[in-house]
Amino acid sequence: MYQVTTKATKITSTDWQNTNSAFQKILQGGPLPRWGSVIKQVNDDGVDILEQMIFIPERVPENDSAEALATVTLQARNLSAALQRQTAARVFICPAKRTPSGDFKQSDDQRLMIKTLSTCLRLKPDFLTLFASDGDYAPMVWELREWGIRTEVVGRNVAGELREAAYHVVDLEKLLEAIAAEETA
Repeated sequence: MYQVTTKATKITSTDWQNTNSAFQKILQGGPLPRWGSVIKQVNDDGVDILEQMIFIPERVPENDSAEALATVTLQARNLSAALQRQTAARVFICPAKRTPSGDFKQSDDQRLMIKTLSTCLRLKPDFLTLFASDGDYAPMVWELREWGIRTEVVGRNVAGELREAAYHVVDLEKLLEAIAAEETA
C-alpha cells in the first residue's frame, strides 16, 4: 500500500504601502528585514508557496508635467524591479487615477482584491497569507472562506472586521521581533 503525502499550499498577497509603512514605524529607521526572512516566519516547512504577489501604488505626481509623471513612473518601475529581484514575487504597479474633482485615487486595494481572488480561485491553495491591515479586505477574506481557503493576516493594528474574517492573525511587530532574535542567535 502506498502512502501519499501532500504538502499544504499557500499564496501570499502583500499590500506593500501598508506593510512597508508598518515596517518603518516598528523599526524606527532601522534596516528592513530580508523578505525571505519574513516569508519564512509565516511559512511552515510543510507548505508549498504557489504564488507571491506584491501590490505597490504608483505615487501621485507633484504636477501634471511630463517630467513629474515620468519621475513617478520611473520610481514605481525601479521599486518593482528591486522587489522582484529580492522576493521572487510578481509585483503589480497600481496607478493613481485622477477623479473628476481633480484629486487622485489609488487603486491598489481594489487591484489586490481582484487579483488575489482570481489567483486563489484558479490555483485553489489551502491558505492565503495576506500582508495587510485594512478592513476593506474583509469581504474578500469571507469570500475565500466560503471556497474553503483559509486566510492568515499579517499586519499591524489589524482592523476588527478583517481580524474577525481571518483564520489566523499574526502581529507584524512580534513577527519582526522573532526575525531579529533569529538573526542575532
